[in-house]
Amino acid sequence: MGVVTKAAGEIDRDLRDGAQRTAEEGAGMAAAQGLEVRPEALRAQANVWRTLLDSAHSHRSAAVVVGSRGRPRFEAGLLGSVSRALVHHAPVPILVVRSRR
Repeated sequence: MGVVTKAAGEIDRDLRDGAQRTAEEGAGMAAAQGLEVRPEALRAQANVWRTLLDSAHSHRSAAVVVGSRGRPRFEAGLLGSVSRALVHHAPVPILVVRSRR
């Protein structure tokens, strides 16, 4: 059981580190355009969009910027969409940025 626990910890750490790098990369791009930003990688306790809005509220954010995986419309409808939920529920502007990859 110790091997599984160690592997799960390593996966969790890798995901957390990757999320932080992505947040910092996005913040760097926004800062280069003159925006005041704060990169933050969050662990969602419930649903992702609610976690993002709670963080935006606690920081008194003027807007929320999120990435999009660029899923086809049909697939996004089946799987749900963080971006769509943010747009419908946020009290601040939402900027959805699609990856160029």
